[in-house]
Amino acid sequence: MNMKFDWSHQILAMNRTVGWWKHIAIDNNLSPSQTVLLFNTYLKPKLEYGMRFSDVPESDTIKWGKELRWCCQTKLALADR
Repeated sequence: MNMKFDWSHQILAMNRTVGWWKHIAIDNNLSPSQTVLLFNTYLKPKLEYGMRFSDVPESDTIKWGKELRWCCQTKLALADR
């Protein structure tokens, strides 16, 4: 039995999911609170489900966090104007 699983396809799909929801938040002019609600309601459950069945490297989760943090910081900066 081979226990070396290749999770690259699943990780790529999760990378695309993070990018898609980040794009949705930015292009639809959501407020900072709407952006956080969007991420918590739609993105987080989808990522959690994918992470149950794959072994995602910590570096990828850190990258996702940085991308989402950048999106929220951008929304906050635009809200201050």
